Amino acid sequence: MDPIDTSTAIAARQRAEASAEERRLRLVIEAAPNAMVMVDRHGTIILVNTQTERLFGYSRAELLGQTVEMLVPQRFRANHAGYRDSFFAHPDARSMGAGRDLHGLRKDGGEVPIEIGLNPLQMPEGDCVLASIIDITERLNADKLFRAAQADRLRQSILDSLPFSTIATDVDGLILSANPAAARLLGYERRELVGHPILMLHDAGELERRAIELSQQGGGVMPPDFQAIVASGSLGTVDEREWTYLCKGGARLPVNIAITTLRDDAGKVNGFLAVAYDITARMRAEASIRHMAHHDALTGLPNRVLLLDRLEMAIHLAERHKTVEFHPKLSHFAG
Repeated sequence: MDPIDTSTAIAARQRAEASAEERRLRLVIEAAPNAMVMVDRHGTIILVNTQTERLFGYSRAELLGQTVEMLVPQRFRANHAGYRDSFFAHPDARSMGAGRDLHGLRKDGGEVPIEIGLNPLQMPEGDCVLASIIDITERLNADKLFRAAQADRLRQSILDSLPFSTIATDVDGLILSANPAAARLLGYERRELVGHPILMLHDAGELERRAIELSQQGGGVMPPDFQAIVASGSLGTVDEREWTYLCKGGARLPVNIAITTLRDDAGKVNGFLAVAYDITARMRAEASIRHMAHHDALTGLPNRVLLLDRLEMAIHLAERHKTVEFHPKLSHFAG
């Protein structure tokens, strides 16, 4: 056989094999579940698959022949050519941008978080790189939800361990959570509190008085509702004052409540935290001290301190109403 014919046949067979191999590669790329983009060393897009069209919103015709930088957000483009040159200087399979947040630019201008795997290839066009692009939006969202759930569990664990009644509400005053201390203090099961308005625990008369006080301070009209409870706390400071909680059995419980504003990651108010403790013992002690200060220890009758206090009040009232009252039962305490 003529050597020339043999050489020609071998070359033809090699071309046919290369062509068949390229067709197989294109079929594999087209069938890939991820976006696949092949780029030459100049950054020109020479091959994409259907998933690339879906991910970036471009048709195949709009992508082929264009530079790959069209898929890169503007703020990253200046350095992208340098990264590409660095890859072709040392062409080996690797992840792109390890440790960096990568984003692709869609046709509509939106960005999508992505991971990219790079693989060097020898093609008829010369040295190329095949980029496998994965949309990680769902993964990031899942990670965010998982971290938020972990943080919620940690916060709830901390709240559950507190010895004080701790109730979290949304912005409208609907109870989202209540710790065991709150349930014990109020006599409710936690499930009986969650989903109900915190107003069920407050005395209507106190709410009305607080609303009047806030209206006088602000010059407007404050309704006697949830806003009367959180108005001061909404300003960003902890609002601490005495209230009366209405317990499940109908008992009225004096409490000190500190209202704190809860905010989301953007700083927007998304709820309130009411931390309360029972002040019954303190109020009894204060009442006892006041009684001892104003009454004789032996007789239990009002003493000079109380007399002077009441006399001062009587004089003040007399000046206002131009009247005088005399109490003979208290006259012997005047000395």
